[in-house]
Amino acid sequence: GPDSLGTCTLPNVPAACGPGDVTITQATLQALPAAANVVLEATNNITIATLPGALGFNNGPGGSITFHADRDGDGVGDFSMNTGNGIYAASRDITIRGANITTGIVNTGSGVANGGSISLIASNTINAGGDIYTGSSLGNGGQISIIAGGNIATRFVQSDSSNGLGGATGNIIITSTNGSITSSSLIGANNAGTATSRGGNITLNAAGNIQTASVQATSNGDGGNISLNAGNNIQTGTEVTSRGADGNAGNITLNAVGNIQTQLILTDVPLVGTNGNGGNINLSAGGNIQTTELRSYANPGNAGSINLSANDNITISSINAQSRLGATGFGGNVAINAGQLFRATSTIITGNDRNGTPSSITTAGGAGGGAITITHGGGTSVPFIVGNPASNGTFSGITSGTGANIVSNITVPVPPEINNYGTNIRLITTLLPIIVPVVPPVVTPAASPTISPAVLALLQNPAAPATPAPVIVGTPPLAPVVEPPISVTPVVVPTSQSNPIVITNPIPTPIPSPVVVTTPIPISIPTPSTSPNLPSELRIVLANLDPQEIRQAPEPPAGTLAFITNPSNAEIAARLRTLGTSQNDLPAIQANLNQTATNTGKKPAQIYVFFTPQNLGNRNEDTLEIILITGRGEPRRVQLSGITRSQVLGVVANLRSSNGGNEAVNLSAARQFYQWLLAPLESELQQQGINNLVFVVDEELRSLPLESLYDGQGFIRERYTISKP
Repeated sequence: GPDSLGTCTLPNVPAACGPGDVTITQATLQALPAAANVVLEATNNITIATLPGALGFNNGPGGSITFHADRDGDGVGDFSMNTGNGIYAASRDITIRGANITTGIVNTGSGVANGGSISLIASNTINAGGDIYTGSSLGNGGQISIIAGGNIATRFVQSDSSNGLGGATGNIIITSTNGSITSSSLIGANNAGTATSRGGNITLNAAGNIQTASVQATSNGDGGNISLNAGNNIQTGTEVTSRGADGNAGNITLNAVGNIQTQLILTDVPLVGTNGNGGNINLSAGGNIQTTELRSYANPGNAGSINLSANDNITISSINAQSRLGATGFGGNVAINAGQLFRATSTIITGNDRNGTPSSITTAGGAGGGAITITHGGGTSVPFIVGNPASNGTFSGITSGTGANIVSNITVPVPPEINNYGTNIRLITTLLPIIVPVVPPVVTPAASPTISPAVLALLQNPAAPATPAPVIVGTPPLAPVVEPPISVTPVVVPTSQSNPIVITNPIPTPIPSPVVVTTPIPISIPTPSTSPNLPSELRIVLANLDPQEIRQAPEPPAGTLAFITNPSNAEIAARLRTLGTSQNDLPAIQANLNQTATNTGKKPAQIYVFFTPQNLGNRNEDTLEIILITGRGEPRRVQLSGITRSQVLGVVANLRSSNGGNEAVNLSAARQFYQWLLAPLESELQQQGINNLVFVVDEELRSLPLESLYDGQGFIRERYTISKP
């Protein structure tokens, strides 16, 4: 329908038009020139009606876009849209504010320029029901800030850069001042650029719980830093990683007043022959710590330090803080403080350390081993046993070099309180209390909360932006609200309108230099000035858009990924036999892959895709499983709990009609299969330089057009050659 602006005409809607409801059509918004600074404000709600595709603003670089509900700050005024819809604005900054915020996809990524920044700011809750994405193929990824007084729920949140000239990835900051943070999919600030690139920093602060899937800040150069701070518990899935490929790994810090429960934590430098150093890992909990493998090793640089502190029990599978190769690198220091008991339940992934000693904890290095100190509260009643982790001890040895710096198969005597082994290993039995971690206080927002521009600037790391010349739609001009910009990279969304409104002298928002935020900063949420002349409702009617014009990024799949990174040769053979493969022996498979690389010049990886029985009476409940084998290193096994045979075959049906052309592919189904089959493996594939994928799949998946899997920016055939044996 037409715009409803009273007696006024765009671009100015002064006070004489209302107050009252204002309706603006999608066609009007899409016709605005890219250079315009667009500001849409209302004292109450801003609602984007359900639409068949997406709201696509003209591609930037250009002016910023602001949606500001609850402009008078009385706590009544939400921003809402259908979570299946999206807002696309390539290379432009987007800010959304309101008492409560519900979004679908928000995408400011670009294939040719820097990604735009994305800011979501609410005095109460935020529900980001679609992907939040800003990235770039040829520039820098943008920054992402999500700040709320109450609970925050997200799905896929990512800033990335694949710039071959060394582009930067934006930082991600998510803060709940009086609630919890829940993310059901990846939070990533990854960089697939050159050895000089860097992953972005990721910071999550919550007064309550933090619960996430994977958190990744990896890079072909230096990894970014990751910091999670919770007033209650922290729980992460799959992996928390800040690996560096050709540079240094980043640091990972987790602080919780309650418990910490994680899976893999990786700050290693996995590629052999690179001189980068491993990052530090610091976990501190007022309750228990439960995690699997902790790796901060380097090849042959210096390993990072690992520090674990908990008032109660600490349970891990293993710690690998070695400098694994050469004579120049030092092992990292390891300090473990358990108020009660400590258990290391397995060996490191390779079984033995660099000197051939079976190890649960190792800090060996060519230039010297790192110090290992383990403090526990077992006293005389629960002795610490190296070689038995049933109650208090390690599965295998504790090593920091050779000779006396190896401890294996002993029960540590008590007294004495302190037992030293060699020059580097100290085991302490004590009942002294462990200090509870200090999590920065969280300010409870007042009835009319406010984020001061100064605090926002600090949180979002920008320089002060120039004041824009806004287009005020549906309200008289107010003093502009200065929003700290962020930088991002989007999907290009075409427009169907060709008669833009001319806006004089637009002033683009400058892109700030990122600043590392290392400490969570308490904030309160804003009280904007009251303006009785603003419209009470602003409805954006989005219609007349051909859905074929939009290549909408689908929501990522449901389900929890669980990595088991060190399946044995026997386990692999048993799994692969279910596929009817003629070759089930790991060394033989790796030898064939290496021979293929020598013969063809391409670096292959073998990916096995099959179903694992869960209920012998119902095949439809079998769950999806993947095994990755490359020419070197350990295989990876990925289980996708909750992703069943019947669910997968339903999506297969949507892809089988595809002929492989970009326009014929069902992008939603292609994106979903990418998330299932390749997304969990991309970090490993990129770090090893894999460019040829050999798929061995279940018989019901053999007609799947694997070359058409879609990662949100392109098809995998654009990055890999695909084959089936």
